[in-house]
Amino acid sequence: MRDLALFNVAMDSKLRGCDVVALKVDDVAPGGYAADSATIQQKTTGRPVKFELTESTRQAIDDYLRVTDKKSGEYLFTGGRRTGHMTTRQYARLPSPWIADIGLDPHLFGTHSLCRTKATLIYRRTGNLRAVQLLLGHTKIESTVRLLRIEVDDALAIAEQVDVRLRGQSRRPLPSPPRRLRATAGHGTKQHSLNPLHGQGNAASRSLVI
Repeated sequence: MRDLALFNVAMDSKLRGCDVVALKVDDVAPGGYAADSATIQQKTTGRPVKFELTESTRQAIDDYLRVTDKKSGEYLFTGGRRTGHMTTRQYARLPSPWIADIGLDPHLFGTHSLCRTKATLIYRRTGNLRAVQLLLGHTKIESTVRLLRIEVDDALAIAEQVDVRLRGQSRRPLPSPPRRLRATAGHGTKQHSLNPLHGQGNAASRSLVI
């Protein structure tokens, strides 16, 4: 029952492992019952991040709290000792049987996959990188790009779908820049590319999206 609640919370929250294991009862169930949403401060960035809890996750949390009789102020997921929270090492060992049960290779996925999966689904369905960045609480868009493993082709496909124009105006080509600007363009400016991100990341950080 603990593992089901842990799996669902990790999926919905999209939190890093260090933040998942540090959750307390009050973070997700103030008053003893699971809330519709929660806000926590991330350890890595120090920034608050809000996440929604789905109905199945709320049910799993309520069932878990009822069986374990956890109280306000206690850690939500404990390891060997009730007073301390589960360690990230203990947490890292849990996904292997879960992954195997759904027919995937446990060696190719890990706890970071739980963080990436929902974010990847949201990005695939919306193409809204900024929205995913906000949901993950990332301070830099590059961090979101790295986590999602966005390819250059993906970025270009999204860019092609965006038609920028002023309201009420027909689609006209932009006027050519002044000659001096054309001559100096590209000099002294820092160029950013998604190419270095291609293929980065270890196997354990893959999402569970097939």
